[in-house]
Amino acid sequence: MEEARRREFIFHLYRADGQSLILSPFDNPERLRSGLEIDEIEGRYGEEIKVELLTSFRDQLYRDVETAVRKHLAEARFAPRLFISAAVFFAAFLVMSRLLPAIYLIDDLLVAIGGAVATYLYMGRRDMASDAAMKKRVALRNAVDKVKFVPSKFVERVEQELYRTESGNPNEIAQAIVGPGVADGIADADGDEARQFLRLLEEKYKFKRLRREEKALLKAAEEPAADADSVRKWWDVRKVDAPLYAVYRRFKRTVEKVETQ
Repeated sequence: MEEARRREFIFHLYRADGQSLILSPFDNPERLRSGLEIDEIEGRYGEEIKVELLTSFRDQLYRDVETAVRKHLAEARFAPRLFISAAVFFAAFLVMSRLLPAIYLIDDLLVAIGGAVATYLYMGRRDMASDAAMKKRVALRNAVDKVKFVPSKFVERVEQELYRTESGNPNEIAQAIVGPGVADGIADADGDEARQFLRLLEEKYKFKRLRREEKALLKAAEEPAADADSVRKWWDVRKVDAPLYAVYRRFKRTVEKVETQ
């Protein structure tokens, strides 16, 4: 029986200033290659995405496919390329050492090294032009073409929460981070999307490391003379996207609450 394919999501959100935020599990070409080969990939968005943005994102995936194929072939063909290049080096060195006197040893080495490097690079270009590389490239590009973006109520809710948070003052953002508040309107059906969304934020922005440092933010926010500058200092020092982190914390608490019920 064929094993069910794992479903992976790519998320697109608009921020209050109109800037796009794309969260993808394929942060490097190797993960993209394995994901396109193994997983079922779906795109999710809240507000309608502009066509030119989707085109640009797809073009970037095509470029990543080229890099992935190149790296895959480089790893798969490394041993034979190295062996043949080494053989060329020794053959060239022996020939040159017989043709030139011993005092030209450096010249012999340079010619042998040049021949080995040229052989290694030539084999790499030949591998990229091979039928195997072409088939791999076409298969991955076809998989990219199958990635469809569809509207998501969950992502729409995230965008709304992000807009509201970005329009708040620093103290309100701080309370959204450290307070007990949760995000409303999250259904059980959103669980898979929500968990992957939170995981991608953690991977992209290293949000998990900030959890143990929130006490300092809570203390700054609860000071009687707390002002916007003292609260803002917490995330400025740590180079944190505070509104996005606040949304992450609210949805994280929501998912944890749902899972414990």
